[in-house]
Amino acid sequence: MVFSGLMLASSVCVADTIPEIVSHAKKSILEIVNIGSDGSLKAFGSGFFISSDGLAITNIHVINGASRIVGLSMAGATYVLERVYFVCPHADLAVLKFSVLGVPYLKLGYSPAAVEGQHVLVIGNPEGLSGTVSDGRRFAAVAVPCPGTFSDS
Repeated sequence: MVFSGLMLASSVCVADTIPEIVSHAKKSILEIVNIGSDGSLKAFGSGFFISSDGLAITNIHVINGASRIVGLSMAGATYVLERVYFVCPHADLAVLKFSVLGVPYLKLGYSPAAVEGQHVLVIGNPEGLSGTVSDGRRFAAVAVPCPGTFSDS
């Protein structure tokens, strides 16, 4: 999961080094756990809160086929899924709604302002490897149409 520009709760976070960015951002990062109908763990993945009221972003491939989805914070909190709020299969994107209020969150960056060669930082929990941090450079931009599906219930 890639993001740029971060906000924690309602205050702008200024961080100059990778360790500072990670320290602030990891409060908003989730491990998404996909549990099958037989109670077995089907998949692990990354996600992050984008609002203080429990909206979080992850990838569709992480939640596909789940009977139950749980969010785990790096601090050890467990969040119960209220519903899948939005999906966009073309972009492998899902927005989840967890039953929680007042969580730290990350503000999404403005993608058209990003340029090739720009430094990026990726923080997450791929395949259950909690707290993974990678950095690199953005090398291409691809616009993905997102005729997604909203859930109001």
